Amino acid sequence: AGHEDAPQATLAFIRVKRMMAPERYNRIKRDFLRVHRQYVLGSEAKSNFDFTLMTAGPLPAARFASFTPESF
Repeated sequence: AGHEDAPQATLAFIRVKRMMAPERYNRIKRDFLRVHRQYVLGSEAKSNFDFTLMTAGPLPAARFASFTPESF
């Protein structure tokens, strides 16, 4: 799929549970749609995914493919 000369896309798995305080995650974890859209809301804890930084920050998108939780 895509262009033959382009590299294959890298998938980034987002762990919403690791982006939030445990008590807050426990409040929303049964609401699938709320958890689903949490990735665009502000992260409470450092994580390897920050939607705002990715879309409005100074780093190129390709840099985010190599981020890991240990990067922070």
